[in-house]
Amino acid sequence: MLVANSPASRAQSRSAAQGLFPGELKISPITANFVGCPGSGPYPATPPECATTYSVTILKAPPGALANLRYDWYLQLKLIDRPGEPMPYNPGGAAFDPSCNNAEFGKGKIAEGSANASGVIYEWSGPKELIWYHGDSGVYSDSSYGCDHTKMGPSGHQGVVTLVLDAIGTNESYPGWVCQANYYGTNSGVGYKENTDCYPAASHPSERFLVATAYEDEITARHMLLARDRANAKTEIEHSLSDLKDALAQEEALPSYLQDPYWIRHLNTAMPPAAR
Repeated sequence: MLVANSPASRAQSRSAAQGLFPGELKISPITANFVGCPGSGPYPATPPECATTYSVTILKAPPGALANLRYDWYLQLKLIDRPGEPMPYNPGGAAFDPSCNNAEFGKGKIAEGSANASGVIYEWSGPKELIWYHGDSGVYSDSSYGCDHTKMGPSGHQGVVTLVLDAIGTNESYPGWVCQANYYGTNSGVGYKENTDCYPAASHPSERFLVATAYEDEITARHMLLARDRANAKTEIEHSLSDLKDALAQEEALPSYLQDPYWIRHLNTAMPPAAR
């Protein structure tokens, strides 16, 4: 299987896959809607004010899938604008803000990293929409949670919102579909189409890892890489990593996220000795 291939060849593989799997899932890019703070606070958390709401539209789904969709939202806090680049009239500039972790939304957990480290990823499973609360400390009547507005950049508060949406498979003949979409920052808008992708799921860990990598679904691939020591998955994932490394060696350019030091470090250390 070819991974990390060109956009044109990826499109061809998608078309072929869509022909083989009639139960295709298709979603729109993420839409972000920012609602400011009206007047003086503090404000209740509901309805969402001093916050941005993120959502997608289901454009196509297999029969019966709408009742079995699984929504997993992620927020990765990290710089997405140039360091120190300010918004108009903002005295500060783009910077990592560990306090803006959306704790006001509730029921989240750290999926990766540590709370005070850049790149930390928070996860919320279940809600069809994600609301990122980013008012100042003291704005919300039920808590002291708040963000530092002097660390905003042109994209708003610094972080990447990701949705991983699964159409749960029913059996081996239909393993399901996976969609992944990203949105950068907290300003209102619609995400780019190239940041939204859907692909057929795979029943075996090795196939799922390679498909996720081919479609540049960083969240799924990253989680599988970290879970490679789980029972019944270790050998499969190690074989996938070996295949991935061989395939990448034949490519002129890596997918952008695989050029990140995280991936370079973990792909090297994850290789079984025979594959290095």
